[in-house]
Amino acid sequence: MQIVCPACGKTMLLRPGGTGTCDRCGCDLSSLRDIQAAAAGLLMLAKEALVAGEHHAALEYADRSWSMVRGGQSASVACLAASALGAGEALALWRARVARDGSSATPSRRG
Repeated sequence: MQIVCPACGKTMLLRPGGTGTCDRCGCDLSSLRDIQAAAAGLLMLAKEALVAGEHHAALEYADRSWSMVRGGQSASVACLAASALGAGEALALWRARVARDGSSATPSRRG
């Protein structure tokens, strides 16, 4: 998975079982790797819930994934779930997020 070092800005690919540190500055990136892995797991649950017709659960999982890593896939799944629920306001919100963030996957900057 790709991670951008918050200390020096270098984009790198972290491999499972790797050192988890930035190649350039040595910053510990293990927490970012763990966050991205958790977000990916939630996205998988969202997709599975969507396929199973559990649209409320799919929307919740997608939202939780998005709160960790702002990825276009989470927003797209949320769009589908909101549409299936007939939740117009939620659909508009998620469509705006898809348009704004596209398919990027950057950690959220919540305070």
